[in-house]
Amino acid sequence: MTLRPDSPLNFLPKEIGHKQLMLFDSLRFTLEMLDYNYSQLIKNLEDLSCGKENKIHYKIFNYAWGLIDHGQRFYLLYKKLNPPENIIIEKINYIYSFRNAIQHLDKNVECQIIANFRPIYGTLKWIVNDTDKKEIYTSLLVSGIFEIDKLEFEQHGQAGYHKFINEVKLETDTLGKKNENEINLCKMIEDISFVTDKLDAELSKRFRDRNFQLLDWKSRKDVLLNMKNPNVA
Repeated sequence: MTLRPDSPLNFLPKEIGHKQLMLFDSLRFTLEMLDYNYSQLIKNLEDLSCGKENKIHYKIFNYAWGLIDHGQRFYLLYKKLNPPENIIIEKINYIYSFRNAIQHLDKNVECQIIANFRPIYGTLKWIVNDTDKKEIYTSLLVSGIFEIDKLEFEQHGQAGYHKFINEVKLETDTLGKKNENEINLCKMIEDISFVTDKLDAELSKRFRDRNFQLLDWKSRKDVLLNMKNPNVA
């Protein structure tokens, strides 16, 4: 989980001003979307690996690419706070090349992805640690029609996995020659959690030092409004 229930992002004081209030709250909302996408990704991979589900590729890739999208949005919104150079947010600047690949898919799909015999929405691979069967193996999920002659596979380690689903990696064509074509989504979530923990600590100290009053915005955030027409005689 990237957003803890006691995070100061959930209890922002009015004293910080409107601009920062809205930006920090947008980070909170983005983290909630990240946590939802990640929990659903892992749940669907577990169901697929256990044989409870089949052919749910569209769900899984939806959550995987959603993580890329929200992760890059978190990075850009954080930068709107005008942090100093080389701040902790740069820990996740590697997300950009993957967000760029899917954002400009229409421009790159023929000259790069199809020409290189890659699945248009990429592939996902993860390591299953099945303690009941005492098995550790890698699963590979392909989006779309499978070109078996172009499959590349690197053997995983045989130990050190503490969860059922581990090392979820999304592979695509990021276009840049110096860019990696594979992103570890589990590590990405860990990195965003690390950034968020540092931000939480900084905000807690700032609010405490300035004696700002923390507020519970529960009744005034993420509201639902039902608009009805007046009765006509």
